[in-house]
Amino acid sequence: MTKGSNFGDPDRRQPQYFTADQAQTDNLDTAARSQRAAVRRRTPASIILNFLVVGCLVVLALLVVGLLAAGGAYVWFSRDLPPPERLGQTALNQSTKIYDRNGDLLFEVFDPQGGKRTLVKPEQIPQVMKQATIDTEDPSFYVNWGVDPLGVVRAVYYDMRYGRPAVGGSTITQQMIKNSLWTPEQSFTRKIKEAILAVEVTRRYSKEDILAMYLNSNFYGNLAYGVQAAAQAYFNKDVSQLDLAEASLLAGIPQAPARYDPCADADSALERQQVVLKLMVAGGDISQAQADAAASEMQSRLNSPEFARQCNQTTSLKAPHWVNYVRAQLEQQFGPEVLYRGGLQVTTTYDPKVQAIAEDEARKQVTALKDKNVTNASVVVVNPKTGEIVAMVGSIDYNDTAIGGQVNVADRLRQPGSSIKPINYVTAFKKGWTPATTIYDLQTNFGGNPAYIPQNYDGKFHGQVSVRTALGNSLNIPALKTLYFVTVPDMINTARQLGISTFSDPSRYGLALTLGGGEVKLVELTGAFAAFAHNGARMPTTPYLKIVDGNGNVVYDLG
Repeated sequence: MTKGSNFGDPDRRQPQYFTADQAQTDNLDTAARSQRAAVRRRTPASIILNFLVVGCLVVLALLVVGLLAAGGAYVWFSRDLPPPERLGQTALNQSTKIYDRNGDLLFEVFDPQGGKRTLVKPEQIPQVMKQATIDTEDPSFYVNWGVDPLGVVRAVYYDMRYGRPAVGGSTITQQMIKNSLWTPEQSFTRKIKEAILAVEVTRRYSKEDILAMYLNSNFYGNLAYGVQAAAQAYFNKDVSQLDLAEASLLAGIPQAPARYDPCADADSALERQQVVLKLMVAGGDISQAQADAAASEMQSRLNSPEFARQCNQTTSLKAPHWVNYVRAQLEQQFGPEVLYRGGLQVTTTYDPKVQAIAEDEARKQVTALKDKNVTNASVVVVNPKTGEIVAMVGSIDYNDTAIGGQVNVADRLRQPGSSIKPINYVTAFKKGWTPATTIYDLQTNFGGNPAYIPQNYDGKFHGQVSVRTALGNSLNIPALKTLYFVTVPDMINTARQLGISTFSDPSRYGLALTLGGGEVKLVELTGAFAAFAHNGARMPTTPYLKIVDGNGNVVYDLG
């Protein structure tokens, strides 16, 4: 190896030579690395800034689009709204007429906007009437703008708490608009228009004026249109003289005037008054002691002969129990607006000749059982082939307050006694029994604490008997043994299949259910028995033959 040569010397590096292209590439790589480092240093702040800018632009764009859409919707829905000035005026609508099956008029349900009324000014309405109405219908009335989205939530809450709607979802302003400018339309569009008009009305009128217009436009049942007419119809006094008991009763009626009419159904009216009083206590307007006193006072008054005479002065009905029953059914099916303003022509199944026979038989039976302290009776007659209710005797004398004659017992909950036993035995037939199946009628301990050891009505035991004999003689012990076999839930299921809706939670009932321990309505029990007369085929009961709406359209036809 030559001296001075570094060939093969690992400790010494040889010189490296680069071309121009290689130098340029290296410079570019260095620049890229520097740029990426700079980007990494700026990333957190840049992303946040960019996000905020983009987010603001999106929100701004959505806000502009939303405002344009809202404005367009407002213009669209407002284009054919009636002027708010019309709200204080009344408009005529068609009344509903109820006929018997022969076409004879039984009753005319008058148009609330065309009936007799006396308009009152805000200062004539006592504060207790105003507050009872506000607490019941629209607690936020004095602070809302005519609409209250939370009102719908509140209505659902009270519906769940009380088992039925206790407060309305619409504001008083919206209800007043609906009362004064009613049309049959029930739609989302209608609700939007109501809300728009409610805001405009709130802007133009004082709250006191709106409340007075609402109270003047309401229907309170018993041909009472407006709060002044209601005060006169039920209490024979001026609205300015109403006290807490009277105001709380009236405030609850408009939600369902047929159901809560105290002249037609005092018990339901009192139940509704209790709801109003609870709402007033919850609102801090009255004490619980005042509520209890008002409820007690009204209960005494509604059950007095004086109140019955007052009702008779304003009510003149043919077949009053039947008319009130049909009105309640129509209101439930079509709503109060259609019932009182929709011009329905209702031909019912009511047969005056059959009704006269039923009334005569009811009076005869009460007379025959007078020594057993029987004072009243009810009769329902159903055509088993069609389900038509052809007669309904709610009491033997509608005007006899001593027996509660205005209460329609045919449609009220009553214990059926042994008349429920066939439902029990039918359930057993479904499980394979026959009329010839035998049961031992012997003294039996059904357990419990104290022990349940029932007796037959005659106080005797009859040994081995057939189902036919047990049912024909209404023996209690065989019926209890039968229910023990079929079970309470299965008997209740049979009852429901036959149209009896009043047996609720099966756990509430024991074996005594077959002896009449559960409550039923006579109209439903009669419908169930009609299935027995129709070879087991149940026809749903109906009070209607035909219903025609105000425009001449047939909305129901039994055929």
